[in-house]
Order: sequence, then C-alpha cells, then structure tokens
Amino acid sequence: MNRTALVVVFAAFIVGCATAPAERRERTARNERNPATLGNGVVAGQDIVQFPGPDNISLRGHLKVPSAQIAGKQPAIVFQHGCGGVGNGGKPSPRHQAAIDFAVERGYIALHVDSLTPRGETELCTQRFADRRITQRHRVADAYAALAFLATDPRVDSERIVLWGWSHGGGSVLGAVDPGVRVQSVQKFAAAIAFYPGCTAPAARRARSTDAKITTPTLVLIGEADDWTPAAPCKAWVEAGAARGEPLEIALYAGAYHGFDDPNPAARVRVRKEVPNGVHPGEGVTVGPNPAARVAAMQRVDDFLRQHIPVK
Repeated sequence: MNRTALVVVFAAFIVGCATAPAERRERTARNERNPATLGNGVVAGQDIVQFPGPDNISLRGHLKVPSAQIAGKQPAIVFQHGCGGVGNGGKPSPRHQAAIDFAVERGYIALHVDSLTPRGETELCTQRFADRRITQRHRVADAYAALAFLATDPRVDSERIVLWGWSHGGGSVLGAVDPGVRVQSVQKFAAAIAFYPGCTAPAARRARSTDAKITTPTLVLIGEADDWTPAAPCKAWVEAGAARGEPLEIALYAGAYHGFDDPNPAARVRVRKEVPNGVHPGEGVTVGPNPAARVAAMQRVDDFLRQHIPVK
C-alpha cells in the first residue's frame, strides 16, 4: 500500500470512530497521540505502523500491545519474517500470527516487520541467492530500525527488546547480534531467537572471527532433517561461539523439517520444487509442520524468555 492510500485509510478510520464504542474510541485516541500509527491493521487488535528504515525507505509492520497494562514499561519483541514475507495479502501468516499472540499473551509488545513490501518484493524463496535484491544486510538494518522505533514508544522498555526471526529473518538475527556484522547503533537487542536460520556463512565467519564477542543471549531452534537451511552449520556456529564464551544455545528436533513450527492444521509436509536453493540445489526443499517439535520449541522459547527477559 502506498503512502497516499495509507493516508486515505487512516482518514476513513478516524471518521468512523465518531460512532465507535468507548473502548475503540479510547484506542483511537492513543493512536492519534502516536503519529506513526496509521489505523487498524488487517488483524483485530493490531495496528499497522510505519517508521523510518535504512536507505531512505519507509518500513511498515504490525504492532500489537497487551490488553492488560502492567506497571512501568514493558519488554518488546521484534519479529522478522522469512523469505515468504509477512503473509498473503499483507496479513500475518498463521505461524507469524501465532508467535505475535504468544508474545502478547505473555506481556510483550510485538512488532512484526515487513521487509519486502516497502521494497517492491512479494517473496524471495524462489530467487537464487545471487539474484536477490534484498540481502541479509538489509534485514539486519531493518531489525535495528525497528529497535530504534520501539525505543521511542513510551510504553516500551528500550533495554529489554528481543529479536525473533524465521529462516531468512533468522539469518538476520545471527547478523544482528554479531558485533562484526550488525549496523552501528547505540542500542542493542537484549536477547535473540532464530528459527531455522541459514548458518553456513555465519558459521564460517565465527570460526575465523577475531571480532568482539557476541554478548546477546541467542537461541537457535532447527530441525535435524532440515534440507533448506541445514542444522550442522548452526551447531558449528553455536559451538564456535561457545568456545569463545558467548551465550549461544541451540535446540535440535529429530525428524523435523524447515517450517516445523507451522501451526496451520491444514499444512502438510511437502517438497517445494520451485525453491532453487537448499542442500540439493535444483531438487527442491522439504517443508512442513511437526506438532511435537513445535510444542517443544515454543516451550523452549518460553523458558528462554523467562530466563533472560522476564515480564516484571
């Protein structure tokens, strides 16, 4: 959606609030005090927000705030999608929405960043690595732009913001916590979570790195059967970091493929022949849910958040 269309949508929303219930009018009043908020999002209870991004682009995202306010400022989580983008029609996919709700139910403010639409892309999955216009550099910069945006929100504790990404977004998580990769920023993420990131390049870098140590507690979760972003380089990345005394953890799930945390009951394990990358280029990659692995992974994430960034 372009800027003009967003303004039109926002104007229509404000007009409609004249007869809205008290709760909706109250939420609208809060939004009016925050000029970055552009009105209701495509999911009930969420707002679409716009904020400055790298290279003079304007990023957008879905922002959701816990309904029960706690005393003082709240921690927050920045979410970064994979190569498939936010979801169909700009609406968060079942996986992304489940994670947003998971965070908000536990008292975290959630911001799901759209890195593709503002740059004129709908997906990266079917593009060869060499052909992609959106790289990990862009995604890392987007993560820090989201961090800076949330840090200006009076409801957010700027010292307790977590970064959580999947696949291509998970790879940017590894870059965002690496002092030799992340963009210059006076702020840093307090913790990081990466679901099945691409670890081949990061592992090679950490093995030979002489940069400052990673100090951000980081959890990697990946299926042992993943043939898109294989688990072995992720184990090597964690082990190389652990040897340097870095707070890195990994959780491996037997028999789980890429996208194992998909909560969509209609989803099935399948081979995506149109994906040119992966362990066996040209042969496709296997994706699909593993309910047992999903439950175990979300429990591990819950424990990780409680340990490092608990909601007070």
